[in-house]
Amino acid sequence: MAAKPKVVRVGLLGESPNDTEAIKVLLQRQHTSRITCFPLLERLTGGTLDSAKVLRALPVACARQRPDVVIVIRDLDALASNQVQLRLRQTYFDRVNREVGGRALYLLHIYEFEALLAADIQSFNALYKSACKIPGDPTQLVDPKKVLQHATRKSPRGAYHENHSAAVCAYLNYEQVVKNCRYFREFDAAFAQRLA
Repeated sequence: MAAKPKVVRVGLLGESPNDTEAIKVLLQRQHTSRITCFPLLERLTGGTLDSAKVLRALPVACARQRPDVVIVIRDLDALASNQVQLRLRQTYFDRVNREVGGRALYLLHIYEFEALLAADIQSFNALYKSACKIPGDPTQLVDPKKVLQHATRKSPRGAYHENHSAAVCAYLNYEQVVKNCRYFREFDAAFAQRLA
């Protein structure tokens, strides 16, 4: 009889509780019996995520919750061509990775989280009964949140709001997101290696 595969404990560290919960929903749907996801620290926002207090709290949280992997979720708030913002985010990630003993895996949203939702625009449109069109790579959108909000302003469900992100992720086709979102495809490959 084959041994039951180990359930990988995935700590989530993000700048928005909405984004963190959405990634939890998306990953747990795809890797149902392989992972369990939980927030490493509660009630974080973009402003507090960079604080020395949060960085000091990370080793304590890791010792208490024992994650195998820590996914660090950030928005670039710029296009991928913005080298200044990329360096700032990379420096932050390197600091977090040191604090969590090298267990961190980076999920950097280009421009922001909503680019990931736009990667499966068919599922998004079906949910909101909208007709949003995304020309090509969703990571090339400047302010994808505004694009989705504008497209759904007349939706019977109401306009998209960032606190809808987990509900939207429950409808997304994971393979479609991987196919259409370059940064998520890279993340997915790295995450699969951690699960192997």
